[in-house]
Parts: sequence; structure tokens; C-alpha cells
Amino acid sequence: MPTCANCGRQNPPDARFCNRCAAPLAPAAAPPEQLKTITILFADVTGSTELGERLDPEAVRRGA
Repeated sequence: MPTCANCGRQNPPDARFCNRCAAPLAPAAAPPEQLKTITILFADVTGSTELGERLDPEAVRRGA
């Protein structure tokens, strides 16, 4: 619940102005940036390029 810096009253979370003194409430601080580790797997199957050139593009996309 945001607290008014002017009068100290606690206000509802969605209030932009204090319900007691009408002073503007400071916007909520943005959450800290979070870095995540990801793993990417790439597999190159021998002969897949030649196979893809021979087959119908839609069949290759389906994995047929």
C-alpha cells in the first residue's frame, strides 16, 4: 500500500493521489532487472540440407 509522503496515510494500491490530502503519490518503483541464463541447442544432422532440398518444404517443416 503506498504511503503518502505528505501526511503519512496509507492508500489503496491503485491510488495515484492521497485519499486524505490529495497529494500526488510516488509511482511504484520498477522491479529490479533480472538476468536469466538460457541454453540453446543446435544440431546439424548430416545430410539434412540435401534432404530438405529434395523434399517438399511443407513436409520438411512438419518433420515428415
